Amino acid sequence: MSRVTGRESHTPRDEETPRPAPPRDPGARKPDAPSPKQSLQDEYLKAATKEGRRVFVLLTTGREIHGVVKAHDAFTILVGARSGDLLVYKSAIGVIGPDLRPPEERTG
Repeated sequence: MSRVTGRESHTPRDEETPRPAPPRDPGARKPDAPSPKQSLQDEYLKAATKEGRRVFVLLTTGREIHGVVKAHDAFTILVGARSGDLLVYKSAIGVIGPDLRPPEERTG
């Protein structure tokens, strides 16, 4: 007569145990997503900085800023305005485009 002691271990077969998905790399992007180097905003800001273009920036608060893009990074834009340099957070920008005002309205 065989006796069961309860010490026998039962290991589930591989097909019974669901395996967790491999961890997703937070830095990974979808294959069809544009790389940060190809973003339209970076291209626009680089050209505006390089060429010294005057730009019009409309903030989400409704404030308008007119000036020259001096520098930019992932989160901010440095705009040289009549009142001095302004560091503007990109999250506060609603619209940015060329300053179409006539030259006589840009000064003073």
